Amino acid sequence: MKSLAVIISVLALCSGCTRTPRVLQSSGGPAADAHSDLEAIHRADWIDWRKVLESPAAAHDLYYSGFVERLKHSQVPTELEAGRQAISVSGTIDARTDWRVSALLRLARPDKDLGQAGDFVWEVRVLHAATNEDVAGLIWVSTTTRKAKVLYP
Repeated sequence: MKSLAVIISVLALCSGCTRTPRVLQSSGGPAADAHSDLEAIHRADWIDWRKVLESPAAAHDLYYSGFVERLKHSQVPTELEAGRQAISVSGTIDARTDWRVSALLRLARPDKDLGQAGDFVWEVRVLHAATNEDVAGLIWVSTTTRKAKVLYP
């Protein structure tokens, strides 16, 4: 009987864990909205660092603002530059393909062609223009070394 009481109390305590987190209500001003925006980034299971660039709250957070500044002063600071570098490495432009930056990733371990662990790379996908979905190629462009590596084909 005692174990049943323990199980019931544990379930009662854990029932709050399964609920979706409550959204902060702002009493006024963009600061509260920015705060909830950062909370969403911290909570999210994401690997695409472009979400940080799109967040207005990142400019006010010490960790993320350092990342944004580091990217601004890198050798490949924008998606446009990443696309240009990927095209120059591939050597050919085909009217049947479209080029799109799909993510800004962070290297988990050193790569002799791209950089050290923790460095950022742009993922550029070469898509078939007819469907704009089927991947015809995949190229990573390092933000620190400006090197590009063709991963596919």
